[in-house]
Amino acid sequence: MPLVSAAMDTVTEGRLAIAMAQLGGIGIIHKNLLAAEQAREVSKVKRFESGIVRDPITVPPHLKVRDVMALSQQHGISGFPVVEGAQLIGIVTNRDLRFETRLDAPVHAIMTPRERLITVPEGTPLAKAKELMHRHRLERVLVVNDTFELRGLMTVKDILKATEHPDACKDEQGKLRVGAAVGVGPENDERIELLVQAGVDVIVVDTAHGHSLGVLERVQWVKKHFPQIEVVGGNIATADAARALVEYGADGVKVGIGPGSICTTRIIAGVGVPQISAIANVSAALAGTGVPVIADGGVRYSGDVSKALAAGAHSVMMGSMFAGTDEAPGEEFLYQGRSYKSYRGMGSVGAMKDGAADRYFQDNSVNIDKLVPEGIEGRVAYKGSVSAILYQLMHDKILILDFGSQFTQLIARRVREAHVCAEIYPSDVDEAFIRDFAPKGIILSGGPNSVTGADTPRAPQVVFELGVPVLGICYGMQTMAEQLGGKVEHGHVGEFGYAEILAHGHAKFLHGIEDFHTDAGQSVLKVWMSHGDKVSEMPPGFTLIASTDACPVAAMADDARCFYGVQFHPEVTHTLQGKALLTRFVHEVCGARADWIMGDYVDEAVKSIRQQVGNERVILAISGGVDSSVAAALLHKAIGPQLTCVFVDHGLLRLNEAEQVMETFANHLGVNVIHVDASGPFLEKLTGVADPEQKRKIIGAEFVEVFQHEARKLVDAKWLAQGTIYPDVIESAGSNKPGAAKIKSHHNVGGLPETLHLKLLEPLRELFKDEVRELGIELGLPATMVYRHPFPGPGLGVRILGEVKREYAALLARADAIFIDALRNTIDPHTGKSWYELTSQAFAVFLPVKSVGVMGDARTYEYVVALRAVQTQDFMTAHWAHLPHELLGQISNRIINEVRGINRVVYDISGKPPATIEWE
Repeated sequence: MPLVSAAMDTVTEGRLAIAMAQLGGIGIIHKNLLAAEQAREVSKVKRFESGIVRDPITVPPHLKVRDVMALSQQHGISGFPVVEGAQLIGIVTNRDLRFETRLDAPVHAIMTPRERLITVPEGTPLAKAKELMHRHRLERVLVVNDTFELRGLMTVKDILKATEHPDACKDEQGKLRVGAAVGVGPENDERIELLVQAGVDVIVVDTAHGHSLGVLERVQWVKKHFPQIEVVGGNIATADAARALVEYGADGVKVGIGPGSICTTRIIAGVGVPQISAIANVSAALAGTGVPVIADGGVRYSGDVSKALAAGAHSVMMGSMFAGTDEAPGEEFLYQGRSYKSYRGMGSVGAMKDGAADRYFQDNSVNIDKLVPEGIEGRVAYKGSVSAILYQLMHDKILILDFGSQFTQLIARRVREAHVCAEIYPSDVDEAFIRDFAPKGIILSGGPNSVTGADTPRAPQVVFELGVPVLGICYGMQTMAEQLGGKVEHGHVGEFGYAEILAHGHAKFLHGIEDFHTDAGQSVLKVWMSHGDKVSEMPPGFTLIASTDACPVAAMADDARCFYGVQFHPEVTHTLQGKALLTRFVHEVCGARADWIMGDYVDEAVKSIRQQVGNERVILAISGGVDSSVAAALLHKAIGPQLTCVFVDHGLLRLNEAEQVMETFANHLGVNVIHVDASGPFLEKLTGVADPEQKRKIIGAEFVEVFQHEARKLVDAKWLAQGTIYPDVIESAGSNKPGAAKIKSHHNVGGLPETLHLKLLEPLRELFKDEVRELGIELGLPATMVYRHPFPGPGLGVRILGEVKREYAALLARADAIFIDALRNTIDPHTGKSWYELTSQAFAVFLPVKSVGVMGDARTYEYVVALRAVQTQDFMTAHWAHLPHELLGQISNRIINEVRGINRVVYDISGKPPATIEWE
């Protein structure tokens, strides 16, 4: 990885250098430390990971126990081989030392002797050593040669680290690489000697003005005394300076005078060259020498890294990008409710006072008032782990521009399923941002607007000028066509639902992907359409690649520019080959690497929650559903006793729900739960209300009232947590999507007035339902809870059509319980799974109509329930479940016979779209 962390005292010490090296880069330890302290930071990195420790710290057999304990504390090591000369005679570990009281006894009196040691011969593969340690339940194993001389030490931790970070930057002994910064004065002689003893891989002679005799002579001195050490000189900005450094022995040069965000050298000293020009000039001067160029400073976005590399740099050094991370030095502090860390330029007064003055050829010993600053001090927002930042920088990314489609998040999901990073931004994002984002490809989403309208959104023109592939979907295809010189018109006949498109030609986007082919050999794809407008004339350079009878241009392509447009939606599961098409676009057309692997979401989410909440108390509504259960488990892991869960019984729960919820949370989560019976007020407020949107608003408003009442009992309650997930936000047409069509208010994102006095916390907001389930399993929740079917927050209130009454809720709860019980206990012989497992969501709906029936010899006039069961991968689209007719008959009979008041059962066979999964 061509990234280097800067030698700044608010950026790089051992911890960040370890993270950098593990991911393939390298960190440069700053020099605002005592020489011994800087050497210790280097040693931390060198000893952190190696697979095998070639030079383990050993002890002689006569050393006293108390001295061994002191060594253990000093080095943070839990075990020492005991050697006599080169011969291994035993090992002493924490297990031997833990309860030892004979502190003056020699170590050979308590060690594990040679005859009881488990060892491996030199050259043993790590995998075999790991297997041996597992068999004998060991934490470490010693490596010996044929004469039983100690040759190294392997530990479980080191082996795991080695396998977890296959791209780590390591030396020939398997140790992480690390660099350190030094100055030019004579006091640096001892510093450099200590750094070399600690195992430093590269010495950076670090000054703000590197084309000077002091820098050149220091580079020469290091190469003379330690020829095995790589030396980098800098900072410079000209070809002459680069040639001079190489002449004096530099193995690398560092370019950049004043481009950093907190550097004022150009203003104060009046020197410096624009960074791109400096890199290009130095790179040209060193062409053919094999000496690498490090671009230092001026990097704010990932696109800046690309620019520096394109200008000729071999690697990029960054400071501001890594400041504020967990691994950077310094403590977090709160400022106006947000977490920050300090960040300062090495030319700031504070940094020069602490030892960096000689970097700017000023005297460290002079009065602070006489120092001339060439940098500033400030603060940066806390950023979490550096690995997340590096991950973003290292990976190819697809930019999705959102025009308000209900399926935009699903596009991102499909791209990520192809292991490519995808990020979504509004369609009106700034052009400069798009350039800095440096995408491998761009996808234009669908949307509810018409391109034929005068004020409807368009893609920024830079999208078509960057030279990267572009895929337009539905509205995205139409705006692409119109902006590039084609024509779009309102169709007389729209297409909404299934369609079969006929492929034309051999465009690489569609070639070889089909559901079936005609007798003439033409490929046919089964897709999902949802459009009123159509492209009537393609732009210059485009060819037709697919059509339907109602849509002459169902897909178009400009292979030369890698521009593609499709009128259908490849992101929805109804388009059977949609995933294959998107995978082809990001991998084969865009050339994006399949290197986006979901990180440890639990750790990142826990850090984020702790940062956001601090020491404040959180109140969370739980219902027993998957979302609130996982949210509770995640919050409990993050903040423990700061979480208070409130279970509100609004009288619209499933059968025996209240008892099950309290039992589940008491047994499985161990959190504090307050049970509130609010069924009376809820049902009273719903009296006479039939409109589904109004019901949701009322239920949401009543929830707010209940929470505010409970929050007043909790002195420190500041946050209201909710189990909001991505589909909730999408269906509610969130405010970040201008122009998106409103389908329905969701209970978690609607109904919350501005007067709510609790801050909103939504820890699952970025996850799809299947990701929420994966998270639940990761958190240790039982599968029966995690894979429970979704249940809406308003409960049966949105499954009773029309006015909600207590008697209706009682009838529906019993009917629903019979339906779910039958699904759980009926096994499909073809799959061996229950029909509950084979359906993604199943429930009963109460219809406020009566029908005539006959029971026995008597006429009945009672209510109707509808059964709804769907199968889906993501809840964005869904198919109705084809339950066996015999099973449906059994369920119908049980409901009619066991639930007095219901005499008719119907089954819903609508898909999503056009219907939503819930009836209201």
